[in-house]
Amino acid sequence: MGIAQRQDWEWYFVESKTARLLMVYLATVIGRTGNFTPATDDPENLNTSISQNTSQIILNRIRQSILDELLPYPIEPDLIKLSKFKEKHYDELKAFRILIEQTTLQLSFLKKRGREEMFDLKIAEINEKRQKIFRDLNQSKIGQITWGTICAIAGAIFAFNNENTPLSFFSFANAIYTAFQGYDNGTILSRDYSYLALIDKKLKPEGNL
Repeated sequence: MGIAQRQDWEWYFVESKTARLLMVYLATVIGRTGNFTPATDDPENLNTSISQNTSQIILNRIRQSILDELLPYPIEPDLIKLSKFKEKHYDELKAFRILIEQTTLQLSFLKKRGREEMFDLKIAEINEKRQKIFRDLNQSKIGQITWGTICAIAGAIFAFNNENTPLSFFSFANAIYTAFQGYDNGTILSRDYSYLALIDKKLKPEGNL
């Protein structure tokens, strides 16, 4: 078919799109055999649009455009650190993927001009959410303790110092425990696009925040 041509006795030269498909296939087979995850330094190497219909191509382009806008970094990631990060924040990653697929599908239903306008609005909305979550993650927990909580702790300390009994110690410990209840990150991370805020906090290169 003219796709591959022998240039010498050892090598065949193959049309580039076909060669890319063959290498994706080869990398996938090797990965499954050796329990490896195929990787590439160029997303174009994963372009398999030759075997996709038009609607699938549109979905892939929209999804890639969204990810390019939201995740333009890091250029040279620490793959071990990235793997551990994804494993630790698996629930947030899973929720993020679902949201991206929902947004991709919604945009694909729009005409080109309307899609472009809605795309910009959606990116702005997502970035606003991620920034709010990022600020909340970095907010001082101590700063959230109310005046009433401080008074309760102070009272417990006074009672413990004066009585020095097991009951007063329990009251002191309970006051401290109660003061910090509700200040963990669980509620924050349950919000939409918290995975992006976690990336900003843990993985984004210094100086780009």
